[in-house]
Amino acid sequence: GGTFPAPDPERPVYQQKIVEITRVQHEDQPDGSRYFTRGDAGAGPSESGIPPKDGAAPDPDGPWDAAFVSWVLSEAGLPVRAEKPGNPDAWLVADTLELAVTERTIEAVVEVPAENAGTTNVWAIASDGMWLMPIPDQDSEAGRRTSPKVYEDAASVLRITDVPYGTKPEIGAYCTDANVNNALDIVSGMTTELAGRVTAVKATETESTTLTIKDGPDIVFGTADDIREKERVCLAIMEEHPDGVSYINVRTVDRPTWRAL
Repeated sequence: GGTFPAPDPERPVYQQKIVEITRVQHEDQPDGSRYFTRGDAGAGPSESGIPPKDGAAPDPDGPWDAAFVSWVLSEAGLPVRAEKPGNPDAWLVADTLELAVTERTIEAVVEVPAENAGTTNVWAIASDGMWLMPIPDQDSEAGRRTSPKVYEDAASVLRITDVPYGTKPEIGAYCTDANVNNALDIVSGMTTELAGRVTAVKATETESTTLTIKDGPDIVFGTADDIREKERVCLAIMEEHPDGVSYINVRTVDRPTWRAL
């Protein structure tokens, strides 16, 4: 019962879409067991055919089931799971616990070349490689509609730059670019004090992936193999050269190279 709140124009567009889709369901559905068929909003309501996990009838006055929430997110272009060839229902999450543990946060922001290759678009990406959302310029009209929290989070994580032309992010899809995924694997796999000093990763090629270190040299890290050993070697080289080094190359970890200042 009651009046469903209208979308807040100050919120990000994707959040407004979630509210609007849910509002239509709230106002037009006779009970909690029905909602529009996916992609068929103009045809009216149809039975969901997806019962709650315990088999009980949906309670319109209680919490929404995971299936409905995952459907709304998919309709808004933010599927919990990306679609897969031959499985059009891959977006569906029927288990509330699974839905609860799939919340994602920004792991990095990626500078993706635009189609004209003259500019870049900034995208947020999760630690598991799922593209979360494009991040518009904060001073643009779209930026003014985006939550300040998005920009706070983006400012606190590392940047992945020098991404090859042709990378095509999609909200809710998993990144297929080997260079970006290699950069994510390196950073998520680091365990020493070096991890907290990485501010950016140049992902031009997998073999030449380069880390930018706060108050330290650029490190040509290469592939996400032998991460712990590469960290150990880098820290040892920096400790042996207190006056600093200009770069370190650990692509071949048993034959590192470096240049002292």
